[in-house]
Amino acid sequence: MASSIRRIFGSLSRGYTESSTQTTPDGQDPPAYAMAIQAGDSERAPATEAGDGKKLPSFDNKTANDKKNLELGETHGRCGCSQHDSCCLEHHSLRRPSASTLAPVHSLMTYHLSFEHLSCIRRKLGDEMQNTRYIPELSWKDSVTSTKGVDYEMLSEVYTSKGEFLQRQQVRLRYGRGDSSPNGEQFFGCPHQSVRLSSPVRDERSSLIDVRVDVSHNPPRCASHTSQRWCNLEGQYAHIAVCAICHSDAELQLKMSTHYLIVVYTCYRSLGTAKDPADPKWNALLTGEGHRSRPDKELDLYKHVYKTAFRLCRSFLEPARYQTPSGMVDMSIRDDY
Repeated sequence: MASSIRRIFGSLSRGYTESSTQTTPDGQDPPAYAMAIQAGDSERAPATEAGDGKKLPSFDNKTANDKKNLELGETHGRCGCSQHDSCCLEHHSLRRPSASTLAPVHSLMTYHLSFEHLSCIRRKLGDEMQNTRYIPELSWKDSVTSTKGVDYEMLSEVYTSKGEFLQRQQVRLRYGRGDSSPNGEQFFGCPHQSVRLSSPVRDERSSLIDVRVDVSHNPPRCASHTSQRWCNLEGQYAHIAVCAICHSDAELQLKMSTHYLIVVYTCYRSLGTAKDPADPKWNALLTGEGHRSRPDKELDLYKHVYKTAFRLCRSFLEPARYQTPSGMVDMSIRDDY
């Protein structure tokens, strides 16, 4: 399966070890799972795949069986490693509210970023926080296939730039003929915005490849229309939702590649400086609390995180063009990056 994903999605990112292929059932309702995580409800949310306090191999090097057998450890608060050398993935990400962990953008993503992880790396880097760099200790990648045949490839990458942490989370889905998601898919850009997709419907009677998907944004793009229907015959779908409270921009793309439907959801975030857990940027993403601090039509954050990832030669960057009140934003033009 990994090789088939690479043919559609491109080669693996540098700095990652290819993780094991897993199979996950479709019986779990993604929205209920994600909201349980967002609320810090450890009873409703499945246990985190995580390590205990002893020395463990890197998360990406674990086999599927190793991951299944891991249990939650009891380490709380700050990382206790003295050297801070690639230590963050050796510690579990806590789901409890006191642990300050962010919910992922999709229910299948098992890595939850905590404030303690950011603080650990900040102490390790010191003055080098001002530099632009990729942080492998806080980055994660995995791929799974559902029992209904849908391929998922997920990544969460963290970068530093000008003293702040940036994050790019991405989920890529590939639907072939006969593949489905009975409950649809839901993605969470931040506590204030989400998007739900229906399972794709194919018109087998058409002489063309005719695939239709219902897209529902929350909050809705239009007060009179809670959802819209997209058909691949209309061309590629691309939309960015900008949160005026959280420093988080979420991009959704739908497109066809031969007979496969490709869904790409990417979230671009500024996580703050990690000097104080009360940092407004971190706190808004964690709790949803905050005030409008940026225009809802401004794409500067999206461009900043995108260009940072491009400078660091990260893969899976999806160029798109957007018309904004201040002009055209064309991420396919990269000469000035």
